[in-house]
Amino acid sequence: MLVIEDHEEWRDYLVDCLQDTYEVIEATDGQDGWGKVLSLHPDLIITDIKLPFIDGIKLSEKIKTDKRTRHLPVILLTALSSHDDQLRGLSSGANDYLTKPFNFDILIVKIKNLLAVHNLLKQTYSKRFTVLPAAVKVKNQESFMSGVMRFMEENIASGNLNVANLSAHLGTSRVSLYNRVLELTGKSPIELITSFKLDKAAGELSNTNTALAQVARETGFATPHYFSKIFKDKFGLLPSEYRHAHQKL
Repeated sequence: MLVIEDHEEWRDYLVDCLQDTYEVIEATDGQDGWGKVLSLHPDLIITDIKLPFIDGIKLSEKIKTDKRTRHLPVILLTALSSHDDQLRGLSSGANDYLTKPFNFDILIVKIKNLLAVHNLLKQTYSKRFTVLPAAVKVKNQESFMSGVMRFMEENIASGNLNVANLSAHLGTSRVSLYNRVLELTGKSPIELITSFKLDKAAGELSNTNTALAQVARETGFATPHYFSKIFKDKFGLLPSEYRHAHQKL
């Protein structure tokens, strides 16, 4: 998640409290924060309202009106406590609002709730993609996603499976690719590629005795360590634990 806070002590406090549970990225002003939103696509954004360059309310409006980022949950933090201030914050499109000082346990619950809703929306979009072509003949969407899936299948074990090469292969801009993949699957292109690779790896682990390092290579991961880390992030188990639980041989 991304924490945008110009006050050093508050920023350090938030990062210290969150980093044991989440991967936390920091930004010190609204302009830096907006750049990191676009480049890193965090799962959730926590931002103070009073920021240099772009204040938190304007930043929230930018996030919620941009097709690339409008699905991202935003929590606003502020020392302003009047009803008008809260109304301004929530009217920017922010998902939630907390007044400083606040109980950290309340922030954690708000984060968990927003992430749960965010993940549910992703799953809903993914299911929509799964059933829509069978129910409605949307040839352009079918053709587009067929091209995406074919490219991923053909390049999974090579170093060519990335967003830039996928975009070039389909003859579309990266922005257009992002918008279409997000609309059809609920995932960004990089999330779709990573999920595809991890699902392939899970299948290998369930159905073969291939060494873990080889599974990592065959599914396009540079190192076994990185493979193990993001595999556990998705499935809640290390690859070896997943194999033990799901081995069908």
